[in-house]
Amino acid sequence: MMKRLCGQKGQMMIFLVVIISAVILGAMTLSSFLVVTELKQVTDSRFSGAALFAADTGIECVLFHEFGNSDYNSVGCPGYNDITGDWSLEGIESISGSTVGMYKFRRDSETANQMVWTSIGTDSARRLTRALQITLNKKII
Repeated sequence: MMKRLCGQKGQMMIFLVVIISAVILGAMTLSSFLVVTELKQVTDSRFSGAALFAADTGIECVLFHEFGNSDYNSVGCPGYNDITGDWSLEGIESISGSTVGMYKFRRDSETANQMVWTSIGTDSARRLTRALQITLNKKII
């Protein structure tokens, strides 16, 4: 005759079901977090582009200031101090009258042969920031 096991009436089966359910729940939570993160990046791409274009406008201001185009300054490009490390006043990049982003720029360093400029742009909602850098090499004649 077979001996009957006493005291083990499915506890191991319940324990395994709980463990497997916890593993599946953890995997589902992780995958949903990744999907939400990807969706957020897709919606932020518009803001990222606006911030990048605003930073590019700051680089254009640097070039116009450095090469002496006074007509562009009258359009609204902010002035800057010649002191290394000071940020310019904040400029506004607009397309067809609507604000796309804000930007500012500064001279990071200057040597006898080159100047390094950094421009920081943010989107109009100030959600994202992008930075660009330009190095101007001086030609010694």
